[in-house]
Parts: sequence; C-alpha cells; structure tokens
Amino acid sequence: TTQVQSLERQVKSLSSAAAGLAGPLAAAFSVKAFYDAAEAYSTLTNRMKLVTDGADQLADAQKAVFAIAQGSFQPLNATAELYQRIATNQKELKLTGDGVAGVVGTISKTLAISGASAASASAALVQLGQAFASGVLRGEELNSVMEQAPALAQAIAAGMGKTVGELRTLGAAGQLTADAVVKALQAQRVAVDELFSKTNVTIGNSLTAVGNSFTQLVGKLDQASGASLAISSNFVAMSKSMDALSATSGSLNATVSAVGAAMSGIGAAGAVLLANKLGTVLYAYTSTRAAA
Repeated sequence: TTQVQSLERQVKSLSSAAAGLAGPLAAAFSVKAFYDAAEAYSTLTNRMKLVTDGADQLADAQKAVFAIAQGSFQPLNATAELYQRIATNQKELKLTGDGVAGVVGTISKTLAISGASAASASAALVQLGQAFASGVLRGEELNSVMEQAPALAQAIAAGMGKTVGELRTLGAAGQLTADAVVKALQAQRVAVDELFSKTNVTIGNSLTAVGNSFTQLVGKLDQASGASLAISSNFVAMSKSMDALSATSGSLNATVSAVGAAMSGIGAAGAVLLANKLGTVLYAYTSTRAAA
C-alpha cells in the first residue's frame, strides 16, 4: 500500500542519515574527546568547590549549572565559570543560591536570544565573569557583551531604564557595578523568559547540548572510577623520577624503570576509563532497551 511504501522510504532515509552521522560521531567521541571531557568536568567540579561547602552543596551547584547550560543551550564550562564568579560575591550581591542560578540563567538565555555561537557565547560568558570578579562592567568586558551578546546588553540597559547606547558612558563612569547589573537582570527576567520561549533550537544549540551531556557523562564516570586520579598519580611519579635523574647520574637506570612503569600505569588507567566503565554503561543501556 501507499502507507507501507511511505514508511519504507522513511526508514531508508533514517538509515542513510544514521550512516552519514556515524563518521562524525566516531570522530567526536575519540580518545582525545574523552580526555578533554574528563578534564573539563574536573575543572567544573573544582570551580564549584570554591563556592560551596560540603558534598550536598557541591552536588546542588553542579546540578544547577548543568540545568542552566542545557536549558539555554550554552557551553557547560563557561556557564560554570560565570556561576562561580557570581557566587563568589553572592553575599555582597545579597543573592541566595537560587538567586545566583536565576541571574546566570537569565544571562545564558540572552545569549541564546542573541544567536551567539558556542565560541562567542563562551567568550561573552568569560568576559562577563571577569567583570563580576572585578566588580564593574566596563572596557573590554563591556565591548565583548555589546558585540557578542546584544540581547544581554539590551536587558541590562532596559533593567536600568537606559538605552543600549548609554551603556558605554555608564561603563566609563564606573556605574555598571556588579550590583547594578544583577538588579537590572533580575528586573528583566520575565521579559527575557518570554523572548527565549520564542526562539528556535538551532543545530549548533543541539550540538552544544550533546557536548554538555557527554562532558557530564564522562566526568561522572571518571570520578566514580578514579581513572584520572590514577593517571595523574602516575604522571607525578614519572615527574619525580625525572627529577631524581637530574639530581644524580647514578640513578639513571632506576629512573628509566620508574618512567616505564608509570607509562604502563597510565595506559592501563586509560583503558579502564574508556573500555571498562563506558563499556559497562553501554551494555546496561543495551540490555535495558532489549528488555523493553
């Protein structure tokens, strides 16, 4: 029948699409990608540890940052850096944990509204984070916001009852303080949410979301398995052996042996992370799908 033939065509089309994606996906999830993801998540965790007290707060902050990044399709680590910068001064800004998350969420949504690429969004988030660290938005940081995130500039201006054109004058006068920017963004939260709800998800947005998910998955598996800790410990051991070599010429043989052992350990630890842990997860997923 016509419906059956149409279904067959759709299945073939999907098969072709899947085949076309196989190569790029394989490249994306290369060994280096696993390493980069593990490092990125470790960096994120370390940033959150600086502004939290205890395991529960750390877990809440990690969840909040991930939810913000995924909800607004923004780079995970740049979002985490901005969150950390604002949270560092949350007492001075009179913000609760939810308040910090709310401000970061509004900022992230304005980047999506601006149509910023992942690279531009990361740059704007980093520059804005530096402004919050210094306490004032001006100069290079302000230029970055106005050029790469026009919707963010508009939100700040509207929240202060000013025009975008007046922001440079306010910045030069030191009036775009962290407190003033936060209050302006809080005042524009509903307006930003309304605009964000009207935006369409782009391919770039979806790829950013996949990258964030991959970073979190690998990061959590890595921390659970302790693979990176084992690898870094082996590198430290190798470094100490090299130091010993430069200390005395008689320790050459011992150094070579220690370096060899360290490299073997590094390879083994990497194999554990990539093959064992991820293999277990994929097996569990496949079994669940089969059972369903």
